[in-house]
Amino acid sequence: MVIDTLKDTLARVNDWIKFGEAKNAANIAFCSAGTFMFIRMLVSNSEINLVFASYAVFSIILLSISFLISLLSFVPKLKAPWVSMGNREEKDNLLYFGDAHKYSATQYLSKLYLGRPHNSENYELEEAYAQQIVVNSKIAYIKFKQFDIAIWFTISAIITPLGALFISKMRE
Repeated sequence: MVIDTLKDTLARVNDWIKFGEAKNAANIAFCSAGTFMFIRMLVSNSEINLVFASYAVFSIILLSISFLISLLSFVPKLKAPWVSMGNREEKDNLLYFGDAHKYSATQYLSKLYLGRPHNSENYELEEAYAQQIVVNSKIAYIKFKQFDIAIWFTISAIITPLGALFISKMRE
């Protein structure tokens, strides 16, 4: 029955939103700890190598950017100019939020009904579920895309100090 599929899909999409928020929260915690660590190293050590100090400052900047991007993911939004929403394709999986977000509620139901006329007595309820699925899918999609962007800043901040340490040791 279509209504059961819609209920299950909405529950899964809501779980994906929670997972996206958990990933961003973990990144916020990591970036906070990393920033604090680098600041503490810079403040407590007066004889720190200039190369390492420069990279530490650069890492603090990268971690701060990542922190802010992840923090902004907690503001639910349906449009993000920095996130490409993609185009509908024939092979789209309506159960996956990464595809469902591309549709309107009417388009979503039409694809779910495989283009056949829908004479369901629950059509208004089905349309309400489809609308919520599409909206929540957009929110989840944007949260995951923001995490993808943020994590690259975090990874860059982690790799940068390791490279600096390597260069510093090579110069000694």
